[in-house]
Amino acid sequence: MNRSKLHLLRNMAALLLCASAASCSQDDMPQTGGTPLPEGEYPLTLTASVDGMNTRATGKDAWVDGDMIGVRIGTDDATGCYELNSDGSMKNVITPVYWQNTASSTVTAWYPYEGKKSVDISDQSKGFVNIDFLTATAPEQNYQSSVSLKFEHQMAKVSYTLQAGDGITEDDLKGATVQIAGYTKASFSEGILTGTDDGWITPASDNDALLVPKDMTGKPLIKVSINGKDFIYTPSDETAGNLKAGCHNTYTITVKRNEIVVEAGQSVTWGSGGNFTSGIEETQTYNLFLACTDDIQEISVTDKGGQTLSPKSENTYSLSTQGCIVRYKIAETVQPPFRRDGTTGGYAEISGRKEGDFYVMEISDMSSDISISIDPHSAPIVGDYYYTDNSYSTQMLDKKENCVGVVFHVGPGPGDEVSAYDSKLNAIHGYVLAAYPACNGDRPSWCNPNYQKELIGTHERPDDWCGYKNTKMIINSAQNKNITLSADNYTHVYYATTYNQNTAPSQTSGWYLGSAAQMKKVIDVSGVITAPISNCGDATNIKYLGTSTERDDTKNDIYGIYDIEGGSLRLGFKNYGQNPRPILTF
Repeated sequence: MNRSKLHLLRNMAALLLCASAASCSQDDMPQTGGTPLPEGEYPLTLTASVDGMNTRATGKDAWVDGDMIGVRIGTDDATGCYELNSDGSMKNVITPVYWQNTASSTVTAWYPYEGKKSVDISDQSKGFVNIDFLTATAPEQNYQSSVSLKFEHQMAKVSYTLQAGDGITEDDLKGATVQIAGYTKASFSEGILTGTDDGWITPASDNDALLVPKDMTGKPLIKVSINGKDFIYTPSDETAGNLKAGCHNTYTITVKRNEIVVEAGQSVTWGSGGNFTSGIEETQTYNLFLACTDDIQEISVTDKGGQTLSPKSENTYSLSTQGCIVRYKIAETVQPPFRRDGTTGGYAEISGRKEGDFYVMEISDMSSDISISIDPHSAPIVGDYYYTDNSYSTQMLDKKENCVGVVFHVGPGPGDEVSAYDSKLNAIHGYVLAAYPACNGDRPSWCNPNYQKELIGTHERPDDWCGYKNTKMIINSAQNKNITLSADNYTHVYYATTYNQNTAPSQTSGWYLGSAAQMKKVIDVSGVITAPISNCGDATNIKYLGTSTERDDTKNDIYGIYDIEGGSLRLGFKNYGQNPRPILTF
């Protein structure tokens, strides 16, 4: 079973960012159910606290008069802005939101109201008040009472104690510096927290740091620099290495002459002090908000023991940290290609598989509420996994043998057209790079020396996405010379078109050798697709790729060919060696 960590996945972020830019009219997506209420007569009222208190631990000493929070009722696009007093009560309503009917809904909120983009959190030596991001979820609320919002920290807190061991004096210890590894930039918008740019973070003067949640198990986490030496601590298990939202991890670091010894405390809820250990996760409950289009059928939600769970309210399930299993079918009327997952928000492990006609998503290790919206008509995005049944997903939701590759471009490329594909396609939705390299990852010459001094004609469209046409032209040229395509003649085209590590799905172009422009695009997006390629296959030689585009230029009578060398498009020649990793169009 393949697993992918979901730290508030980019799709959900994009979805909510779009919502924030939408009109504040609640006519667009009305609250459903119940009896309609007169428009604009039942505004939301609220009070706000953090982790059960009206004061905020560590980040800010307390709410400050004028702090503004964002609020939403249910799934409405309308976003409210409420100004608070220092005790968490409402001071002023900047932008109200209104109850539209008598039905109960979940109220969500976030602080700060204004979004933060790519905030540099690498230097926290002066504190971290401005990066204490909070969210609150209050299910089963209605128009008849004020909503009490319990805000929870979305950052992970790390603290350490430094002590001297053998060969280290207290004076030595005073000169030591400690840094914590993690994302050095944080973005927060409407409750969605994301991180980028791995690096080292300088903690606050009280030996605390806030980090974007991330599993650092098996990765360098703490660096101690002392007496001209650097010592690195890498946690070996999730108890010490998995930095979760709203949790506080502590470390006692004993510095010796030639090593450091680190003792990791149990992860506790931020602000709970020492009375709660990581065992609290066994009784902690979270919500699953499951929204599906009408094309998603026969939906069931079960616990890990197979017991069917009933929603506590419309589309909302109460879960333990162990999570659940969601099964569903996609209607036969949905034409491929289609999405098998949807936008996802929250902190959990999600894996997947296909069981007969059913798609399965297994949710585990929850550390926050989770929202999943499944829509098979949602367009593919770069970095999606593509499967043998012509479905795609942002998470890896199947066995490796069922995943043929990763989407590297969406929509038709420049100069490409449906008519080029011999009636195999009705439209061009995108392009997929094969999960594995061809010919076991080797880098053979483009062709046999007997054919290196000929120009077939694929040089005439160097900027077009015409790899399928180029491949076909090379095959036809061989046939016209009564040559049976093999590894001993047109080597790259042979390996690309006979690639069988993963069978190309029907209703696609089949595998072919991409043009120079197509393979350059692979390199342009390599920062996005390399990780999923490694997850579903093998990224070996992903920056050393052959193309099907010739060059009308010779060197020692050998004609040129465009190729990818070390991540750059190169003016190569047919005796040069690259890997003919194929692509397909869907």
